[in-house]
Amino acid sequence: MVEVIIAAAILGVTLSFMVGPVFLLLLEIAMNKGAKRALAFDAGVIFADVLFIIAILYSSSFLKNITNMAWVYGIGGVVIIAYGFYNVRVAKKKKHHLEEEDELPEGKTMSLGLYAVKGFFMNFLNVGVLAYWLATVVVMRASVDNDERLMKIYFIVTVATYALVDVAKIFSARKLQQRLTDAVLIKIERIVGFILIAFGALMITRGILQHLGYSLEEFLGIA
Repeated sequence: MVEVIIAAAILGVTLSFMVGPVFLLLLEIAMNKGAKRALAFDAGVIFADVLFIIAILYSSSFLKNITNMAWVYGIGGVVIIAYGFYNVRVAKKKKHHLEEEDELPEGKTMSLGLYAVKGFFMNFLNVGVLAYWLATVVVMRASVDNDERLMKIYFIVTVATYALVDVAKIFSARKLQQRLTDAVLIKIERIVGFILIAFGALMITRGILQHLGYSLEEFLGIA
């Protein structure tokens, strides 16, 4: 059991530092919107992960088919691109205001609940996350001889570690924010927006290629 717990903790830390749209948005929200909203966003992300794990544990055959549906990539890509454009537009408005007023207005921000919903859908619509959890469940079933108790312990420790490391990242980002100027924070928000747009476009491309019978790796000649 000790080995299972250690392996789960290592996976939790690894997942927390995997660079992707969720990782970037979490840090950007922590720096620009505050720790409470970042925590709400992260709660939505983790809730999506928990749903994935539960669904895969009890319906692996169904989820194997979902990962092969090109339209899922398309929907996820469109949502992520929309988030990216939103970030870029907000950053542009902030930059324009900063040039005129030398300081940013307080402005209206989304409620904590909406940030949680944003985090949930950002993670839920990322097919790569679903595929990752599916592969992890398959590997763990073989590693622990399908022991349900050890499986539950493994994923509980993984998610708990993931959440704790995310909390540490959020408060570290808030400390970093205190040393950055408004102009730098606006640039970060804008850069994150463009990265999200690129990531969403990549997801849509993957979906189109899958619909045509190819994989992105094969198309790029790396598989």
